[in-house]
Amino acid sequence: MHNFTDDGLIVAGVPGTRNARIYQNVITQCLTALSFSGNAVGQIYIFRNLFDSRLPTLGTRPGNDGPLRQGRFHKEGTAEGPFDLFHNTCIVLDAGGIGTALEDIAAAGFGHYRSLVGADRRRAYNNIFVAVFSKPNEAKAIAFLPPSGFAGPTDGNTYHRFGSGPAPNFRVPTAGSASKPHQELSDYILAESPQEQSRQSTDPLFKSFDETGTPQPGDDLRLESGSPAHDSAVTTSSHG
Repeated sequence: MHNFTDDGLIVAGVPGTRNARIYQNVITQCLTALSFSGNAVGQIYIFRNLFDSRLPTLGTRPGNDGPLRQGRFHKEGTAEGPFDLFHNTCIVLDAGGIGTALEDIAAAGFGHYRSLVGADRRRAYNNIFVAVFSKPNEAKAIAFLPPSGFAGPTDGNTYHRFGSGPAPNFRVPTAGSASKPHQELSDYILAESPQEQSRQSTDPLFKSFDETGTPQPGDDLRLESGSPAHDSAVTTSSHG
């Protein structure tokens, strides 16, 4: 799926749908890669996909600052899940940024744990999440991560941020729209056990990737032989 000015993949269906599987897709240049803004579907398995939202879309009306908008990974719905997200490669650039000034960049590159009120179980295993921020000293968090009491757990993921700034690397949602920061993943796992006990925050070492986030003709998002993401996965069957 390529160059959608709206949602790339809408995860919704006829009520009663169970055990839906979304796998082996390449989803690029979409306003939202995964959208749950529809009728809730039962257990969903999302695995072995590439979600690359670096290229902008014509997501806004033309104005003084231009019509382009950077894509997001996830759009929340009123009732999501349960869903399992595993063995995916996910990349965003200035998620949600509008126009050349990149207004309204999201508080974190990945927001699939941003709003948990009324949410069913969400589990994320063995994914690679890379968030790129292009504005100097204005990088946001890599991702929202779930609190200890949220149904899961999430584990075995690799996180990395390209871009500079004082913002924490991770945030955990609390009441309403508030969140608490965690500068490092090690801080998070101590505070929010059992989440992310076998995790890492490091460059996954793609074979060819521009750290500015600009897509290049020679991009190769396979992992180098020395990538820390090799052989770092948890066994999903041990988590039910």
